[in-house]
Amino acid sequence: MTMVINQQRLQKRALGDLSKRARGGIFIYVLVWMIIAISHQLPEVLPVLFYFNMSILLAVAGVRLLHLYMHTRPPELSVLFMTDWLVYTILFAALHWGLMAAWILFDDNAVDIRNLMIVATAGIAIGGATTLSISTRIRIFYPVLMFCPGILVLIYQGSSDGWILAGLIALALIFVHSTTKIANGDYWEAITNQVVAEDRANLMEQLSITDQLTQLNNRLYFDKKFDKEWNRCSRMKIPLSVLLMDIDNFKEINDTYGHLFGDECLQLIASTISSELLRASDCVARYGGEEFVALLPNTAESETRAIAEKLVRAVSAVSSKLEGKEIQITCSIGGATTSPNYQEDREYLIKQADIALYQAKNNGRNQYQPFVMESSAAM
Repeated sequence: MTMVINQQRLQKRALGDLSKRARGGIFIYVLVWMIIAISHQLPEVLPVLFYFNMSILLAVAGVRLLHLYMHTRPPELSVLFMTDWLVYTILFAALHWGLMAAWILFDDNAVDIRNLMIVATAGIAIGGATTLSISTRIRIFYPVLMFCPGILVLIYQGSSDGWILAGLIALALIFVHSTTKIANGDYWEAITNQVVAEDRANLMEQLSITDQLTQLNNRLYFDKKFDKEWNRCSRMKIPLSVLLMDIDNFKEINDTYGHLFGDECLQLIASTISSELLRASDCVARYGGEEFVALLPNTAESETRAIAEKLVRAVSAVSSKLEGKEIQITCSIGGATTSPNYQEDREYLIKQADIALYQAKNNGRNQYQPFVMESSAAM
């Protein structure tokens, strides 16, 4: 599965790079043709040749512009479709230019622009094949479509100069193929190594913030998330709540049924808690041992109570079997809510939730207890 995802990422990155490299060539054919043709009064001398080729070149440029527009606008079309669209449009432009150059070599009426056309064709073919060599199809077929029609015409004409020129063009074609093959290989090796490095870095980061037993976020991740949400809630002037959860009588479960069963209980509780906290902004983590913590941004005290009591009920509905015996699992939860302030000690909110958890344990377990200030309790 990972390899499939990597291939998709590679193809998408290659499409982006190819699109960027190809942007400069959208109007190059039009501009070069106009310079050659207008400098020799081709619109007056050979109007059919001039306007026919100009219309095709402008149409191809329009298709290329549409591709560029679609590539940068949502919704994204499939990478394969967008790649084929760009590649075949570029190859069509190469074929048209190659046939146009061959016709100019063949037509005696266009003798005045032959040398310019040969030079322009060589420059566009070599530059295009080199710049766009990240595409194997373009690397192979682009210079062939540019050069081969002219080579065939030169061979057909049968003059000694034509044979020599055809041979030189063929040597240039071979040279372009050999150099672009190296460039193609270097490019794909480079982006493959980059994607692999990114995957490894992401994996290492994920491992560093994930509790391996429960697959929840770990204490390190929670601490960073807590700092971030404290600052955000303080800036937005919205409440922030914390729930500390502890599995009841977990030491007795471990001592009686063994640590493997205890690990199974932790996994069951982790799955239950994470399935109950569905908001994207909520964060649940293993806090240590049999303790879990939930961070609830923009959650008032009444909402926090409702969430915590729902968690107590959900955990109490969890049971596990060991050797045919059903073991009931419960938890106690302590919660605290505050309106964060940059100047306050954010750790005090955790201490309040911990005090409330201790009260829930003392009150008989399997319940939720919100933090209550001593002065409020006395009243």
